[in-house]
Amino acid sequence: MPDPGLQPDFSWRAHPAREHRGRAVLGVVAVGVFATLSGLLMQSIWWAVAAAMCLLLTLNRFFLPSEFEVDAEGLTARYPLRRQRVRWETLRRFTCGMNGGVLSTRSRPSFLDGSRSVHVLFGRERERVCRIIRERLPEGGTAWAL
Repeated sequence: MPDPGLQPDFSWRAHPAREHRGRAVLGVVAVGVFATLSGLLMQSIWWAVAAAMCLLLTLNRFFLPSEFEVDAEGLTARYPLRRQRVRWETLRRFTCGMNGGVLSTRSRPSFLDGSRSVHVLFGRERERVCRIIRERLPEGGTAWAL
C-alpha cells in the first residue's frame, strides 16, 4: 500500500507549444531557417539535420509536455529529458513569473541557479500553482513575483 504522504496533492501538465500556438509556429520556422542556413553554409544536408536536432533538443521543454506533482514532501518535475525532485525544507526562494517560476535552494539569486534550482512551468494553472508553492515554502523562505 502506497504511503499517503507521497500521494500527489496536486499535479498538472504544461505544454507551452500547445498553449501558445503562434509562438510554436514561430519556433518551428526559426529552427527551419537556422537549420537551412547551417546546411547551406556547410554545404551538407547532414549539418542541417544536426542543427535542427540540436535546436529541437535545446527547446524540448517548449515543444514537449512537462508534468509536475506537489506532495507533502516536495515537488517533482518530469521534463522530456530529465526528472527533478526538490524537498520543501531545502527551499529558500521562489520566483513566480508569468509562465513559470524558479524554486531555489539559495536565498539570493546566483549564477548557480541554473544548475541547482527547479524551473516550474505553470501551464494554465498559474494562480493555483503559485499559491500552493507559497503556502509550502518553509519559514524564512522568500517568494518573489515578477
